[in-house]
Amino acid sequence: MPADGSPQAAAKAGKTYYLPKGLHARLKAGWWATREHPTLSAVVSSVLESETDRLEREHNDGQPFPIATAPLGPRARGVNGESHTYYLPLAVHERFVSAWAGTRTQPDAAASVSARAAELLEAEAARLERAFNDGQAFPPAPPGARGVDPAVARQQGETMSKIWQKRRSEK
Repeated sequence: MPADGSPQAAAKAGKTYYLPKGLHARLKAGWWATREHPTLSAVVSSVLESETDRLEREHNDGQPFPIATAPLGPRARGVNGESHTYYLPLAVHERFVSAWAGTRTQPDAAASVSARAAELLEAEAARLERAFNDGQAFPPAPPGARGVDPAVARQQGETMSKIWQKRRSEK
């Protein structure tokens, strides 16, 4: 925790996954309609973290896998896909990649990190549709649909406050 006592947000970065065309829009529509999480990236983070926890429990005595240094697997061939970047806590992405690398020899393992992310996000979109829309696809989210990460909003507010205080003191 920082010296001022405010909670410190986990380090985040944009992480890119190659997904089947339309999956991002489907997941975004489900998120926008339900707002179970403050942002779409928070949905992705939650899904990846849950899968990582499961893999660690089932294949590594509940312990994190060693940090992966192996390639992330081949890009999906023959998939009509596109890349999408999500703003995730670095620890979540690194644990997910390491869990994939630590279990990629299992019979049901995906060929790449993106392929596994696509499987998980497809399942999440279907879950949202079943739970909140009678199994039907949601209407598309508005093009500018964005959530608000409370920690980032708080950090932005603090930064702006400091800028204004500095400007006032310079007058």
